[in-house]
Amino acid sequence: MSPYHFDGLTAVFSSPLCSRDEGDTHKNYGLINHCSLPTIGFVLINKQRRVRRRQRKNGGPARVATNTTKYSGPVVLPRVRGGDDTIMANLIVDGAVTSSGGGVINSVFKNGDVTSAGDFSGYAGQYSEYRVLGMSVQFIPNTENAIVSANAYTPLYEVVARGVASGTALTSYADASEYASMRSHSLTRKWSTAVRMDSTDEAAWTSTSIGLPNLFGNKWYATGLSNTTTYGRYREVFLVQFRNRAD
Repeated sequence: MSPYHFDGLTAVFSSPLCSRDEGDTHKNYGLINHCSLPTIGFVLINKQRRVRRRQRKNGGPARVATNTTKYSGPVVLPRVRGGDDTIMANLIVDGAVTSSGGGVINSVFKNGDVTSAGDFSGYAGQYSEYRVLGMSVQFIPNTENAIVSANAYTPLYEVVARGVASGTALTSYADASEYASMRSHSLTRKWSTAVRMDSTDEAAWTSTSIGLPNLFGNKWYATGLSNTTTYGRYREVFLVQFRNRAD
């Protein structure tokens, strides 16, 4: 027995009064009983919800409008996607997380770092404008869940920053604590965070011939660490939208 369709909705007839051998088996809905119509029940599946689930499974919508000022989709795409004369791509920057000579980590990761990605110049040669829709930052410890050096269990504070503040380093735990977004992490465990475009200023398009202004990013702070010690690596993944392809 097949489900009935009504304007985008699917209705499946069933009855608790039927035995298992009195029903039909459907590949999506399992056993469908249909011998007692007075006790019919309806299972409604919204077509629009199925479309949204399919979009999430495939990595999000196929395109982002050029006048969008807020982005809430995935930062990492399974493949390069775009629409019209735009294209979206994931660009990656990574490096070591090392304490200073005074035993401090005060790293700054911002949207403008995308120009340091190895593939950026290739896209810049094909498109005249770009913007960063979002970025994720991941910390990978040298040895997960193990002491890699003295003071490895010292907490690292991480914050999301926007505007001019996204380009300035944190100076203390107290400084980091002033941010509502502050979270504490371990230097012995893997973790990640993400920041997305969320204003008209952040949504502005910039020429690929110049760097982006400091618009949003992620900042870390820890002190009391061993001097000049590498605790792990960071990995920045940017979701970048390019437009105006050169003919």
